[in-house]
Amino acid sequence: MPVSPDLAVEFESPSNREGELLSKVGLYLRSGTRDVWMVRPKHRTVTVFRPDELELVLREADIFVSGALLPGLVHPFAELFGVLDSDQVE
Repeated sequence: MPVSPDLAVEFESPSNREGELLSKVGLYLRSGTRDVWMVRPKHRTVTVFRPDELELVLREADIFVSGALLPGLVHPFAELFGVLDSDQVE
């Protein structure tokens, strides 16, 4: 990638394969992206990937508290999945 974002968010869809998603995560991290979030609506999880750290799997009941990248962000993931379940998202 010529320019890498600080944050990348990938949403799993029924047509995605695990290897395909993990390949994208690796590409982002190798290009300098600081956080990659993989949202899995079916499993109701968000997996956070960061360079040189173990992945962090957050479930619907968890509250995400960001670190240096998005200081002050506190977000309950139940709200995210509620929006994904609604008619607002196609």
